[in-house]
Amino acid sequence: MNRLEYTHYTKKEFCAENRIKAYIVNPKKSHNFTRALGKRSKTDKIDARILYQFHKLIDLKDIQVPKVDQQAKALASYLTSYEFALKQRVALSNHLESLRDKELITLIKKI
Repeated sequence: MNRLEYTHYTKKEFCAENRIKAYIVNPKKSHNFTRALGKRSKTDKIDARILYQFHKLIDLKDIQVPKVDQQAKALASYLTSYEFALKQRVALSNHLESLRDKELITLIKKI
C-alpha cells in the first residue's frame, strides 16, 4: 500500500469510527472531472475549487458513513510487504551480480 493509500485508509477509518458521513472520491474520476472542466490541477486552491464543483454534483444519498473492509485492508498490507520483500531481493541479487570478488559473494550468500 503506498503512502496515499495508507492515508486514504486512515481517513476512511476515522470517518467510520466517528460516524462521519463522507464521499470517497476516486482519484481517477477526480482527474477526469478536472480535465473535462479544462482545468489543470496545480495548486491546492485550484484543487479545492474543483472538489467543491464535484461535490455539487454528488447525490446526497451517496454521502454516507464509509464502511471499512478489514479483509481488503489486511490483503493490501500483505501485498505491500510482499512487494517490499521482492524489491529487496531483486536489489540484493543485482548487487551480488555486480560484485567481482568470489569469496565475498560466497560470504554474503551465506547470510
